[in-house]
Amino acid sequence: MEKQRVIEIKCVNSTGVLNRITALFFARGISIDSIMSCETKKDNEYVIFVELTYDWKVVAFICRLLKKLVDVINVKDITEEIHTETQLTLVKVKCTNKLECTKHFEDFNVEVINEKDGKFYIEFANSKEKTEAFVQKLHKLGSVKYLKSGRMFLK
Repeated sequence: MEKQRVIEIKCVNSTGVLNRITALFFARGISIDSIMSCETKKDNEYVIFVELTYDWKVVAFICRLLKKLVDVINVKDITEEIHTETQLTLVKVKCTNKLECTKHFEDFNVEVINEKDGKFYIEFANSKEKTEAFVQKLHKLGSVKYLKSGRMFLK
């Protein structure tokens, strides 16, 4: 049964490592839903989170292949181990009614980075579901543009 799965890849930060990882997926026709990379506390070590929607057999297969790459230290399907997740969203919303806008911002506990000429620049970090709900609510207020990061996970 296909479901949303998360693979954690610990690797050495070297030239082309992300390209080699994504090429492995591409060569086998496996679609990546989201990919996020960040530093770890160890020097020159990165962790990459890859989200994909496949059954566990496909994920186990791709994990075995990833472990063979030179710069990869460890690969693990962490889907069942995730305790918390967050996704950073940057939003620009144009509002005509400042009071109504700020009320919605308080409902979702967002941080207003800047406000200029009736445009609010907002930073919001939360789960994928709450992010979607927040963006949908903002569309009712006016013109909305946004960028979302890949999700980050802690186990």
